Amino acid sequence: MQKHMASALLRDFLENSTLEDLLNIRVKKNGGNQAAK
Repeated sequence: MQKHMASALLRDFLENSTLEDLLNIRVKKNGGNQAAK
């Protein structure tokens, strides 16, 4: 049951996130300065 909820939440997140959002998250994790150009 919990697994199904988690995958549903993950699917919603991925559908509502643009590729740009995901890239921005990665950039923040990596320090961000090099991608700011």
